[in-house]
Amino acid sequence: DVLWLDLESLFGPDFYLAKLEWLDDNSAIIVQVLDRRQQKLALVMFDAATGDRTNLHIEEAINDKSWVNLNGCLRVLDYVAGERLKFLWGSEQDGYRHLYVKEANLLTPSLYDSKELNMITGPGEFIVDDVVGLDKDNNSVYFMGTSPGKWLGKRLFKASLEGESSIECLSPEKGVHNCKINSKAGLFVDALSTVDHPERMSLRKLDGGGKLLDVYDASEADPRVAALKLQPPT
Repeated sequence: DVLWLDLESLFGPDFYLAKLEWLDDNSAIIVQVLDRRQQKLALVMFDAATGDRTNLHIEEAINDKSWVNLNGCLRVLDYVAGERLKFLWGSEQDGYRHLYVKEANLLTPSLYDSKELNMITGPGEFIVDDVVGLDKDNNSVYFMGTSPGKWLGKRLFKASLEGESSIECLSPEKGVHNCKINSKAGLFVDALSTVDHPERMSLRKLDGGGKLLDVYDASEADPRVAALKLQPPT
């Protein structure tokens, strides 16, 4: 049998099905639904067996001239069926995308009954681009983003889920970093490119960001790059 989920009653028949994912135990689906004007984003949960909907959180644009940007920051941190769902959330409510820990009350399924527990990043003039890792055992989150005064680059940062103000940069070198982490191994792969050097890849430690091994350098892998004698823009 087909189990139909009620999405239309959120914003009417004209909406965007933005994102969805299963809970780890496959008992429910978490869905993000965006209204047609892209000024309201509903986070809801559907029971996989019955299709019953629980409203978790509503994100609204800060004014009628702005909109809600989708992001990939949602992570479920803790779930107790029928009681609460604790989650990591990315929001631009202060004008910059920052991370928050929120908790939804599941005892009131028809209401958007969520509260903020901790602000993980911010306030400040920098953004979180994406969450790339979560270490629940050590209450840590890893994310790519910018820092105050360094908006053109992208670096890897570590922050505490407890909301402590200290944020550690693990890839401080200038340029654009793209990182893949393995929190259990305590390692990450860092692909760095800058305006004056093609991509370099290295293996680094999550504890402090120290380099363990140079893996790849595009300028050395292909001699044609050096032969071009390219000059960085000024």
